[in-house]
Amino acid sequence: MAGLTKLKEGTVVVLLCVLLMGAYSFGAYIYFKTAGIEFSDSARFGWDTWEYQSMAANFAAGHGLKFGAIEEFSFYKFTQTGDQVFGDAGLKGYESFLEIGSRGGSYNFYRTPGYPVFLGLLYKIFGVSPKVARVSQVFLVILIAAFLPFVGFAYWRLSGFAAGVASGAILMSTYVYIHNMQDELLTEPLIMFSAFLCVLMFVLWEKRKSSAAAAALLGAVMGAGILVKGSLIFTPVLTFFYFLYLVRRRRLGPVPLLAFVLGVAFVIISWSAFASVKEGRAIFISTEGGQLLLETNSTVSKDGTWHAKPLDAFYQRPEIKPLPGPIKVVLYYLNHRNLLPSIFVNKINSGFSGFFFFKAAVLFLLYAMIMSTLRFFDSVSKWIKNILAFLLVIYIVWTVFAVCVVVFKLNLPPVAALVFANIINLMPGATLLIYIFIVYFCVSYVITKKSYVNVPASFAILFLNFFLITIIFYGHPRHVKVIDFIFILMAMQGVFRGIRINDEGG
Repeated sequence: MAGLTKLKEGTVVVLLCVLLMGAYSFGAYIYFKTAGIEFSDSARFGWDTWEYQSMAANFAAGHGLKFGAIEEFSFYKFTQTGDQVFGDAGLKGYESFLEIGSRGGSYNFYRTPGYPVFLGLLYKIFGVSPKVARVSQVFLVILIAAFLPFVGFAYWRLSGFAAGVASGAILMSTYVYIHNMQDELLTEPLIMFSAFLCVLMFVLWEKRKSSAAAAALLGAVMGAGILVKGSLIFTPVLTFFYFLYLVRRRRLGPVPLLAFVLGVAFVIISWSAFASVKEGRAIFISTEGGQLLLETNSTVSKDGTWHAKPLDAFYQRPEIKPLPGPIKVVLYYLNHRNLLPSIFVNKINSGFSGFFFFKAAVLFLLYAMIMSTLRFFDSVSKWIKNILAFLLVIYIVWTVFAVCVVVFKLNLPPVAALVFANIINLMPGATLLIYIFIVYFCVSYVITKKSYVNVPASFAILFLNFFLITIIFYGHPRHVKVIDFIFILMAMQGVFRGIRINDEGG
């Protein structure tokens, strides 16, 4: 009977999410219409776009994932006026594009295949249309926003569902309505959707931890995520260690662990075998990481961001050049100790500091950890807990107000807007918040011998993945933006959980 009740609850939640999907789709349509935004039916001839677009169009035409003008140039729907091609690739790029196409095109295996295949499948169905691709990108974000209540309900029941509804509305406002998705063909919505699928597969697996099929499916989805973008590279590695931890604690059998590994391996090895045969050399995972690793760990990138400049002379030394990339980086820092630790602080701040909801979520987690630690001490005065409860109420009100101003563009009088901006600037940087969180967690664990961090494993794994990407390579909001839905949901759960705690306390 309990199982039937849960099934009914889950069904109701899914149906409500489907209704939200329809509401968000209608809202997005109305927004784009009233704002006079038209989706362009052409693609930029330059940046990463000309490669993705030509690979997708050639795939749709049956030529495989090849770059180059195998078909007539107009077939690829690049932005142009008459005979003049407008784009970052310029005339040389145009001539090269035609020349490569005349030879039957070329495979660019440093590009991950996920996004070109996604576009190519759309083009097979609807014809080569960047406009359809852009609409589909918006719809991917709508799907995520609509099903955030399902994720919230799976982890925190009714308060999580409410947090998911609020989070979906915020995500729509921050990503679909504000982000200029009508201008570019972007990989980010597909990376974001891949990360969200990982969360959904985790929810499925957590309900059936003994199921080898659920673990294998989770592995396959994570493997496919890597083929969408290499920025998801650490998700299966971190999940493997999480599974291994559960096995050692006898909370998971070895069979799901093995199934997970096989799921990841099947997807990655299948693509790697295909790429290796076509290229005539061993290719494990398509990536540009080798060169980027050196460019982003040098003096020119000491501000924590990426700069397209020639490699540091240190990496060009004869005794350094043949070494593996990670060894080169270690030797570089041993010879440039003045960069430590500031370059890593700058990377983290560059990647995470711009995300209000990340900071809000960490502060809510810190509050929850402090309150849980205080419960360990019976002698703690009640007035201290009352003060903390009062501070929580103030912070909840502040968070809701900040969401209204920042996300939903609440207009404030000039003086109030200035005060608000100054308060926002007083929020600590990402590096400081992470440092405080880690230190408090360690101290609390030493004292109480318990962990009070209530974060879903899938959320922690995705955060750690992008944290590692940031400190190993460089920090950029564009990379972290794809998991902003996690920060938003955690922050909103903090709001609703705080309201519930204060209601219970009253």
